[in-house]
Amino acid sequence: MSGTLASLYAAGRSIPEIAAALGMAKSTVRKRLLDAGVPLRSRAEGARLAGPKLSEMRRGKGRTFTDEWRGNISAARLRWADEMAAGVSKKASGYVTITRGENKDRGEHDVIMEERIGRRLRPDEI
Repeated sequence: MSGTLASLYAAGRSIPEIAAALGMAKSTVRKRLLDAGVPLRSRAEGARLAGPKLSEMRRGKGRTFTDEWRGNISAARLRWADEMAAGVSKKASGYVTITRGENKDRGEHDVIMEERIGRRLRPDEI
Protein backbone atom coordinates (compact mmCIF):
# COMPACT_ATOMS: atom_id res chain seq x y z
CA MET A 1 0.00 0.00 0.00
CA SER A 2 2.81 2.43 0.87
CA GLY A 3 4.31 1.81 -2.59
CA THR A 4 1.04 2.98 -4.14
CA LEU A 5 0.99 6.04 -1.88
CA ALA A 6 4.60 6.86 -2.71
CA SER A 7 4.04 6.52 -6.45
CA LEU A 8 0.93 8.74 -6.34
CA TYR A 9 2.79 11.33 -4.26
CA ALA A 10 5.81 11.21 -6.59
CA ALA A 11 3.48 11.72 -9.56
CA GLY A 12 2.50 15.11 -8.12
CA ARG A 13 -0.69 14.24 -6.26
CA SER A 14 -1.19 16.00 -2.93
CA ILE A 15 -1.86 14.28 0.38
CA PRO A 16 -5.52 15.45 0.38
CA GLU A 17 -5.98 14.17 -3.20
CA ILE A 18 -4.48 10.78 -2.34
CA ALA A 19 -6.58 10.53 0.82
CA ALA A 20 -9.78 11.30 -1.12
CA ALA A 21 -8.92 8.84 -3.90
CA LEU A 22 -8.15 5.98 -1.50
CA GLY A 23 -10.78 6.80 1.13
CA MET A 24 -8.23 7.34 3.87
CA ALA A 25 -7.62 10.09 6.39
CA LYS A 26 -5.03 12.70 5.40
CA SER A 27 -3.11 12.07 8.61
CA THR A 28 -2.90 8.35 7.77
CA VAL A 29 -1.56 9.06 4.28
CA ARG A 30 1.01 11.48 5.69
CA LYS A 31 2.15 9.01 8.37
CA ARG A 32 2.47 6.14 5.89
CA LEU A 33 4.51 8.33 3.52
CA LEU A 34 6.84 9.30 6.35
CA ASP A 35 7.09 5.66 7.51
CA ALA A 36 8.04 4.65 3.97
CA GLY A 37 10.84 7.25 4.00
CA VAL A 38 9.26 9.50 1.38
CA PRO A 39 10.47 13.10 1.81
CA LEU A 40 7.46 15.42 2.00
CA ARG A 41 7.23 18.55 -0.11
CA SER A 42 7.68 21.98 1.37
CA ARG A 43 4.80 24.45 1.36
CA ALA A 44 6.40 26.31 -1.55
CA GLU A 45 6.71 23.12 -3.61
CA GLY A 46 3.12 22.18 -2.83
CA ALA A 47 1.88 25.62 -3.84
CA ARG A 48 3.87 25.48 -7.09
CA LEU A 49 2.31 22.12 -7.96
CA ALA A 50 -1.17 23.26 -6.96
CA GLY A 51 -0.99 26.49 -8.98
CA PRO A 52 -2.37 25.17 -12.27
CA LYS A 53 -5.07 23.13 -10.48
CA LEU A 54 -6.22 26.14 -8.47
CA SER A 55 -6.39 28.43 -11.48
CA GLU A 56 -8.63 25.88 -13.20
CA MET A 57 -10.88 25.71 -10.16
CA ARG A 58 -11.13 29.49 -9.94
CA ARG A 59 -12.06 29.95 -13.56
CA GLY A 60 -15.57 31.22 -13.65
CA LYS A 61 -17.83 33.73 -15.19
CA GLY A 62 -16.05 37.06 -15.49
CA ARG A 63 -17.86 40.25 -14.63
CA THR A 64 -17.78 43.39 -16.68
CA PHE A 65 -18.87 46.63 -15.07
CA THR A 66 -20.32 49.41 -17.17
CA ASP A 67 -19.32 53.01 -16.50
CA GLU A 68 -22.82 53.63 -15.14
CA TRP A 69 -22.47 50.70 -12.73
CA ARG A 70 -19.09 51.94 -11.53
CA GLY A 71 -20.53 55.42 -11.04
CA ASN A 72 -23.43 54.03 -9.00
CA ILE A 73 -21.06 52.05 -6.78
CA SER A 74 -18.86 55.11 -6.25
CA ALA A 75 -21.84 57.34 -5.45
CA ALA A 76 -23.20 54.78 -2.97
CA ARG A 77 -19.85 54.60 -1.18
CA LEU A 78 -19.67 58.38 -0.93
CA ARG A 79 -23.23 58.54 0.44
CA TRP A 80 -22.35 55.88 3.01
CA ALA A 81 -19.24 57.83 4.03
CA ASP A 82 -21.28 61.03 4.45
CA GLU A 83 -23.80 59.27 6.66
CA MET A 84 -21.34 57.26 8.77
CA ALA A 85 -18.28 59.48 9.21
CA ALA A 86 -17.95 61.21 12.56
CA GLY A 87 -15.77 64.00 11.16
CA VAL A 88 -13.26 63.88 14.00
CA SER A 89 -10.74 61.40 15.33
CA LYS A 90 -9.18 61.35 18.80
CA LYS A 91 -5.51 60.41 18.67
CA ALA A 92 -3.64 58.44 21.33
CA SER A 93 -1.92 61.67 22.39
CA GLY A 94 -5.31 63.19 23.23
CA TYR A 95 -5.48 65.59 20.29
CA VAL A 96 -8.65 65.68 18.22
CA THR A 97 -8.09 65.77 14.45
CA ILE A 98 -10.67 66.73 11.85
CA THR A 99 -11.19 63.97 9.28
CA ARG A 100 -13.55 65.61 6.77
CA GLY A 101 -14.04 68.82 4.85
CA GLU A 102 -11.73 71.74 4.15
CA ASN A 103 -9.89 71.34 7.49
CA LYS A 104 -9.18 67.64 7.02
CA ASP A 105 -6.03 66.40 8.84
CA ARG A 106 -5.80 69.53 10.98
CA GLY A 107 -6.07 69.72 14.74
CA GLU A 108 -9.44 70.79 16.08
CA HIS A 109 -7.77 73.22 18.51
CA ASP A 110 -6.07 75.04 15.59
CA VAL A 111 -9.35 75.42 13.70
CA ILE A 112 -11.18 76.71 16.79
CA MET A 113 -8.45 79.29 17.45
CA GLU A 114 -8.52 80.43 13.81
CA GLU A 115 -12.28 80.97 14.05
CA ARG A 116 -11.80 82.94 17.27
CA ILE A 117 -9.09 85.27 15.87
CA GLY A 118 -10.67 85.45 12.40
CA ARG A 119 -7.65 84.30 10.36
CA ARG A 120 -5.37 81.30 9.71
CA LEU A 121 -2.55 80.70 12.18
CA ARG A 122 0.89 81.63 10.97
CA PRO A 123 3.59 78.91 10.98
CA ASP A 124 5.33 80.57 13.96
CA GLU A 125 2.14 80.63 16.07
CA ILE A 126 1.13 77.87 18.44
